[in-house]
Amino acid sequence: MTGNVVCLMTAVLLSLGIPQWARGEVVAFTTGDVAGFENMVFKLDKKGHYGTAHSYGEILRFLWHNRSLSGDFDRINENEAAGEIGAVVDRTFMKSYITATLDKIEVTEDIFDAPGSPGDGYEFDLRIVHPGTQPGVLDGNERHPIIIICQGRFAGAAGGEGSYDWLANYYANKGYVVAIPRLLENFFEDPRTGESNATDILALQDVYADVAALQVSDTITYLVKHFGRQVNGLKVTLIGHSNGGYVALLTATKDWRIRRVAFLSSVVKLYGQWDGEEWVEDVLHVLDSYDAFRYLNLRRTLTRFAWWLLGEGPALHVQRGIASDDNCPPGIPCDWLVDMVPLPGPYDLSRDPWAPFEGCGGPCDDKLLTFYNWVIYEGPKENGVQDNPYTDHGFQGDQGRTEAFRLLDHFFDTVSID
Repeated sequence: MTGNVVCLMTAVLLSLGIPQWARGEVVAFTTGDVAGFENMVFKLDKKGHYGTAHSYGEILRFLWHNRSLSGDFDRINENEAAGEIGAVVDRTFMKSYITATLDKIEVTEDIFDAPGSPGDGYEFDLRIVHPGTQPGVLDGNERHPIIIICQGRFAGAAGGEGSYDWLANYYANKGYVVAIPRLLENFFEDPRTGESNATDILALQDVYADVAALQVSDTITYLVKHFGRQVNGLKVTLIGHSNGGYVALLTATKDWRIRRVAFLSSVVKLYGQWDGEEWVEDVLHVLDSYDAFRYLNLRRTLTRFAWWLLGEGPALHVQRGIASDDNCPPGIPCDWLVDMVPLPGPYDLSRDPWAPFEGCGGPCDDKLLTFYNWVIYEGPKENGVQDNPYTDHGFQGDQGRTEAFRLLDHFFDTVSID
């Protein structure tokens, strides 16, 4: 057992609602460090193989639901790397471009590869936090609910850093099995070279959120495989922070096991990506938040015949840290809920949390990409955006985290998945 395996004693019971079997010690570990808990390997090919590899079609099929291909945005290609300059960006163009981008994943190195020698698939680790005293062992016969934390793009590696242990420990203490996967879209320092992986990841920027969503679904399957009936793999909660909120949203559109989604200062995928230093323009993407919420409505329609098993669609919680605008891209406040295109925004919509507009329902010059598009979602959701005035986008500090827990607990108590 390595130093990455950590036992954490919980001194205070944080909620009177904690079940007896969930109280006590919490253990955190990283896959690859504990026998029987190997790292995961994401595989993708054109046809796919059930249980071993995803298909290109799992991403390409969403082009048919993409409103951004309907002519309400400037859809003339200006990116030479994407295809012919001046070409109309229609479904045929996007299918060719997305296919070519997905081809790059085969030669994308992960941190477990020898430098210059990409392996078979993209290997990634999970940080798993759960009640108990022994890594990977759940005591008793209780069935534990699952939370997957979709970390923000700049959160770093899943293993070792413990960026979200504050959140994972709290809910593991309440009886949840919590997993934090290293997503393909995460920026971090490559331990093999000491250099940032940003260049390799930005080359996949039009598909990395879609791939990350499939990784999240694979993580659920992984937990069920390893913990069996001791976890409930059919009623899963996602918590997405920053760009991880967009990943959580995409996962919910594709995976019917998702029953609750909590967004913490979440950001949508942009046409212009912020890489920490400057805007990276000419980004073409598959699905924006408006499209995604429309698809969630379609999912609800398709599952009404099995509402007793699949529910009304995932319930939504929206929380934002509004303490300051520090560490945010220029011109964009930390609530991350306003227009994400640099001009002519941003707009101050904070006084009207649900009804300022309904996305690009008509002609739009700047393609309003915003999580306010959830106003069109017809499924269960809390009444309005929950503001956390004690923290900013990073959710640092005890007071801000305590408030985050209070707001999340209220959501979980209101929308039970028992």
